[in-house]
Amino acid sequence: MGVILKYGYFVDMISLGVLTYAPYLPKSSRIPFLRVEHVRTQTLNSEVAKIPIIVGRGFKSFNEFKRVMGSAGSGYAWLHIVEQTPANLAKFGPDRIHNTANLIRLPHGKGSIHAKVSGYYSSKQFFTQGKTVREWLSQYDYEFQYQFGINTLEKFGWTVK
Repeated sequence: MGVILKYGYFVDMISLGVLTYAPYLPKSSRIPFLRVEHVRTQTLNSEVAKIPIIVGRGFKSFNEFKRVMGSAGSGYAWLHIVEQTPANLAKFGPDRIHNTANLIRLPHGKGSIHAKVSGYYSSKQFFTQGKTVREWLSQYDYEFQYQFGINTLEKFGWTVK
């Protein structure tokens, strides 16, 4: 029906004759756990955009996720794109936080992207009004936090494979 899942992008070829874009999908090895739940219509600057809502397989806890999906492997760690803070767990629910669409496998250890992203989230930046990035980010919805996480990962050299 004109929908293509390829290279981490969702493209809707039919929607008003334009291509629409959603946040990156996780690595292709986990694409079988993803599905498009529904398409939300949003008006931006008088243009209508159709935004797909991508849903992965959710788990009740991070330990349950690791039991099913396995260890990230030696020298690697799982990273939540939208962090698993108590506030996020309460606001969005564990099934959305511990989800195949929200967890990625990254190199772990000193100097790794994982360490750089974690350090950045613990830092105070000019736009965070005296809060850490993590504290500042908690005021936003899931979609904003997800896109901010993807942008931060890319800033530190991560690419979709």
